[in-house]
Amino acid sequence: MEAAKLAGWDEIELLPEPVAAAFAYFNEQTIPDNSNVLLFDLGGGTLDVCIFKIQNNLIEIISNTGDSKFGGRDFDTVLINYFKNALSTKYGISFVKHKKYLLMVKCQKIKETLSVMVNASLDVDDFDTTQEGNIQISQEGFHKMCEILLNKVKNTLNAALHSSNFNANQIHKVLHVGGGSRMLMIKQLLRNMFPEAEHCIEEHPDEVVAIGAAYYAYNLPSDS
Repeated sequence: MEAAKLAGWDEIELLPEPVAAAFAYFNEQTIPDNSNVLLFDLGGGTLDVCIFKIQNNLIEIISNTGDSKFGGRDFDTVLINYFKNALSTKYGISFVKHKKYLLMVKCQKIKETLSVMVNASLDVDDFDTTQEGNIQISQEGFHKMCEILLNKVKNTLNAALHSSNFNANQIHKVLHVGGGSRMLMIKQLLRNMFPEAEHCIEEHPDEVVAIGAAYYAYNLPSDS
């Protein structure tokens, strides 16, 4: 808000992220009338689930729920703890500040790799040039490590359905939004929970919110 005021904007309106993402899909895709749509937005630090209905070419928000303290970085932390423990116990490598940051970056990349590959590895010499070797992790192993996190996702989805008085089979479309929605385990979870729905997966899901906010601003009434 302060940044917008400093930029000289006279009228400022806050738009919830899932609502902004809904505007993006509404403006860029053909969604049949009377469709019940679930928008799943897993960002780095938050999870938002919005259920809305398309009726008479308008968006009606049915429910908007989420978890403001849970997101994709929780999945990074699972990998960080796994590799940190392996580097310490197998190679005696302790961590100082710059190595912690390096491990975080490497784990983010490994998380992305495990969405398309069945195995990934961390090179030991990235953390100690006097030692060689690598630490392997499988896609299946990573998914098992994240069972508690996946249950949190399920609970949030079930809360959204309960709030909307819908069951899973009444959802016609599921929109995958946010960088965390790229993870294979998330795609599988959503398809398993909503097997009858059409799943829309954006090539760049982390840009949808910004695009939707732009559409919303463009359509606001103007005095000029």
